[in-house]
Amino acid sequence: LPIYVTATLQTVGSVTIDTRSVVRLPDGSLQFGVAAPGAATATVLGSTNSLTWQVLQSLPVTNGAAVFTDIAATNFASRFYRARLP
Repeated sequence: LPIYVTATLQTVGSVTIDTRSVVRLPDGSLQFGVAAPGAATATVLGSTNSLTWQVLQSLPVTNGAAVFTDIAATNFASRFYRARLP
């Protein structure tokens, strides 16, 4: 399963996906960390074609960080991810 991870930066604050934290869990889920200093919430979006994006989850940010787990990752031949501030 190819994994593509990008981050979208906003002008007010920023959010990034820690690509070094990407891990495939034993059940096939995909997990990675999101850094959003100063934000209360970050949103992770997913796409199968890098053109049409769908909100996957809004994450509570604690001390500038959050963890996202995509339990549906095994349902796709390829998956792209990006993060944004709400």
